[in-house]
Amino acid sequence: GGLDLAAMQAAADLFVGEHDFRNFCKMDVDHVLTFERTILDFRIVESPSGGMAGRSVYMLHLRGTAFLWHQVRCMAAVLLMVGRGQEHPSIVSRMLDITATPCKPYYNMADEEPLMLAGAAYRTELTWHHSRGSVREQR
Repeated sequence: GGLDLAAMQAAADLFVGEHDFRNFCKMDVDHVLTFERTILDFRIVESPSGGMAGRSVYMLHLRGTAFLWHQVRCMAAVLLMVGRGQEHPSIVSRMLDITATPCKPYYNMADEEPLMLAGAAYRTELTWHHSRGSVREQR
């Protein structure tokens, strides 16, 4: 059977906002100071280019302020489990609650092959801050 897209969207909606994503990434404690990230929008949309062999192709349209290592692959994996009926959408809330789920549950990340970064955008009002020393180092 197909995927339950409504359940997947319900789960994707739970990612929106500021959360601790330590259960949705590959841990990199040497380089990460905080696992808190903000997801601004997360929609599952049908590809405008259509699918193959009569099957639809869907895209994860995701906007956030920053992402952790393999965060999108981990979120996609959980959404696929929800879509297959293996998990309820509320699994996202439970995994984002690090008091209830202090250790990352074992699950396989989504395969990187079908995941593609289609674009990146930045706010136009960005202001770059730097120290005098960092400018000297670049010369």
